[in-house]
Amino acid sequence: MGLEIVTPALAAPDHHHGLLYSYKNDTVPPRCSRSFWMLQKSKKVWFLVDEHHKDSDTEPAFFYRGRRILYRGDLSSLPPERRKALEANSIVWGQSVAHGWGRGPNGTNHYLHLWTRWSIFQPARCHPEYFTMTFLSPHPR
Repeated sequence: MGLEIVTPALAAPDHHHGLLYSYKNDTVPPRCSRSFWMLQKSKKVWFLVDEHHKDSDTEPAFFYRGRRILYRGDLSSLPPERRKALEANSIVWGQSVAHGWGRGPNGTNHYLHLWTRWSIFQPARCHPEYFTMTFLSPHPR
């Protein structure tokens, strides 16, 4: 996986905002549901993405409010100076950035798995659009 600090450009054709949240079984909760946000550890944010990316050599990259979401394990093999720069400008998760293609609710087709319970005060609670994704060309490590 190529790891670069890349902020998605809002006008980029392959820049996609999260459209909705779902339970792990793809059922959509009531909008801004407190119990969904606080009690469900496993949830998804869904995107609508052009399916030509399934067969391309690009890699999905996920962001939260403009900051890249990365898995700590992917950073461990990088040179220290590159790792520090990525850690300083990214959101680093302790679990892998799980995502995939699927038949989602309301015509969506790509999801990012969220593995945490969050406070009801977390700004993302009512805003799946705070999560974005784009597809990047693979970079050598």
